[in-house]
Amino acid sequence: MGEGAAANTRGNGQSWLMAILYESNLTGTNNGNAFGTGWIGQSFTPAKAHLSTFVRLKAFRTNSPGTVTVSIRATSSGLPIGGDLASGTFDGDAVTTDTAGEVVTITWGTPVLLSAAVVYAIIARAPSGDSSNQIKFLLDNGGNPYAGGQTLLSENSGSTWVVDSATSDYVFEDFGTASPGYIWIEGDYFHWIDESGVEQTVSLTAADLLVSILSGATYDNLQEYINFFGDRTLLTGGTITDNGDGTAAVAALTG
Repeated sequence: MGEGAAANTRGNGQSWLMAILYESNLTGTNNGNAFGTGWIGQSFTPAKAHLSTFVRLKAFRTNSPGTVTVSIRATSSGLPIGGDLASGTFDGDAVTTDTAGEVVTITWGTPVLLSAAVVYAIIARAPSGDSSNQIKFLLDNGGNPYAGGQTLLSENSGSTWVVDSATSDYVFEDFGTASPGYIWIEGDYFHWIDESGVEQTVSLTAADLLVSILSGATYDNLQEYINFFGDRTLLTGGTITDNGDGTAAVAALTG
């Protein structure tokens, strides 16, 4: 399931994947602020396609900035464009005033599918805040700890954006689950992620698998998506055979 992944098996052939950390920068003692029409952002580039389910930022407050909205947007030439792909909020008035900050978790109302090698932006704003009531996010100022993105700034509520610093990065973590259609074999079970982000499993002793339940996968590209764990080798031709009628025959697992 990937490094940092785990599954909660439900005993009915399903397991809900626990979150995997995909992209992150964990260093930073400087800060950037958001209030009123001043929004901040951090671009990032997923190495793997996945369903982003939540992000974590590190923040502290000055007085009472109010509700803070965090979202993900697409980018063009590295700058945010369009509306929110996913969003969530947290209570800025409940965040610590300690300048060391605290980790805040923002869960998306609906998970968003992020493509590999495509630049996205995490955006934060506190529209009810002002110069005396700010939310501040920790960042690494000038060390360029995260090569896949940079800090961003908008002074007009997200209408236009500029790069704040090409060598600075906010503290952030992007968590999610494998994207639909991701397929692998672990032990004696065949696993796949369905279109709802739920891990499904079936014993390899089963005679047939329905093609229709493997959301996003085809048997033409099946084997390139199958991963082995431990000392098992890559599954090669003939082990899974397309029956041509919407099912596939699965041979016994070996090696």
